[in-house]
Amino acid sequence: EPRPLMTAKLESKLLNFADLGPLVGTTQPSKSGVLPDSPFDTARWDSVDADVTLKAGKIERPEQLPLEDLSARIRMKDKVLTLEPREFATAGGSLAGPNRLDGAKAPIHAAIRMRVRNLKLAQLFPTVEQAKGSQGDVDGRIELDGRGNSVARMLGTSRGKVGVFIDEGRISQFLMELAALDLWDVAKLAIQGDEPVRIRCAIADFAVKDGKMEANALVFDTEVVNVSGKGSISLKSEEMDLTLKPEPKDKSIASLNSPLHLRGTFPK
Repeated sequence: EPRPLMTAKLESKLLNFADLGPLVGTTQPSKSGVLPDSPFDTARWDSVDADVTLKAGKIERPEQLPLEDLSARIRMKDKVLTLEPREFATAGGSLAGPNRLDGAKAPIHAAIRMRVRNLKLAQLFPTVEQAKGSQGDVDGRIELDGRGNSVARMLGTSRGKVGVFIDEGRISQFLMELAALDLWDVAKLAIQGDEPVRIRCAIADFAVKDGKMEANALVFDTEVVNVSGKGSISLKSEEMDLTLKPEPKDKSIASLNSPLHLRGTFPK
């Protein structure tokens, strides 16, 4: 009383990500962007309480980073849906943290807390040949609060912070010289062969307000090139406008010394 309680313990070696669609609002295709925009039906949330644990060894996701070792406890009580703890492995590391959706409020109040741990730099870009020899762990934290009856709306109204960093590692010198548009060194490495260079540090720190991620710090510092940046990413309109400024440390006269502009929408 006053509602039935459903309890379950589910385990699976293989899980199709599409089967989780109703949980994150992807039962219908998005009309414009990539963020799920199908609304949650909170009118039914007070029909039952639930306490379900779910474990899956591998998750099938087409054309995206592999996910595996999903572990989640899904609870529904008094129209409040929580996923805690929730953890899954990806890119050699893990993403973990609780989610809370308060369906007793209109619109839904959502809170996301996620810890990024030991993501392998090379595995984040599996299709980039020059990145396969990269070394370094990506760590960080995501803390967002938003309101809305869909994932897209929650993120589009969110506030909080997003930050990731790399303490040290190694990356392709060819990629860094290419980012600096240093034509001489790019040509030389193409002929003589690539070699890794040390990553001194890398930081991406964003403050989020009303769904807009504004860069507090964007730095990727290596032995040969230091890249700094500024700009914003909108979770509301699903657009980005970032400017990266590479500064070669050898001051080669063959460098075009030009900033790189990353602009466009998430779908494109």
